[in-house]
Amino acid sequence: TLSAMFDWADELEHPVSTCVAHLSALKLHYNLGNTAAIGTHAAAMLSLADTYGLFWYDGFGGMFAAWHEAMTSDDAIDPTAFAESFEQIYRGRVAPDGNLLIHSQYSRMLAEALLRFGAHEHALRVVDEGIAICQSSGEDVYLGELTRTRGVTLLKRGDVDAAIVDLRRAISLTRQRGQKLFELRARVSLCEALEAGGESTSEALSELKALLDSFASEGVAYVDVEAARKRV
Repeated sequence: TLSAMFDWADELEHPVSTCVAHLSALKLHYNLGNTAAIGTHAAAMLSLADTYGLFWYDGFGGMFAAWHEAMTSDDAIDPTAFAESFEQIYRGRVAPDGNLLIHSQYSRMLAEALLRFGAHEHALRVVDEGIAICQSSGEDVYLGELTRTRGVTLLKRGDVDAAIVDLRRAISLTRQRGQKLFELRARVSLCEALEAGGESTSEALSELKALLDSFASEGVAYVDVEAARKRV
């Protein structure tokens, strides 16, 4: 658990150990949709990285902090400038020398921010590049989620039929990998796309409810679980 990781970091009394705990928290809270927690952990990691000169963790903290600001700011943000800045953090500090460390995570975060800005075409290019790199590099843990993001982007652009194809593929990919939360997210998105296209949602809703029921006994209240509950 995260609590145990932070206890372990406290016992070791080393800033890198604490940064590892914060990084684990950031990835977990990003997947769970806990935006407020991301801001807290990113700020803590940046502070440690600055104090102890931890270049790599400064990059991770900077990436999550930039994403948090983009997703919560009420100010207008230029999508092109944001994308350039975000890429500079990733390629300059998180994955220098052309390596592809957590590239699928980077692609998801950038595309999500671009979608919030309404930059659909730019988001689609980012997702397509991310999917291509997933398929060529084997770093494909988030391939299903990237595919879902592609479907959501197409839906926002008005290409409903293509969106439905991608969302069904996202369900298949996440199901194959046992990624229940991502599958749930993809099924909610599919219901939205079917509804937008004027198609029947009865089968999709039935499958969504069956998956949702498997979460009920776990007592979770994740953002995606709540969204699914509202949908069914």
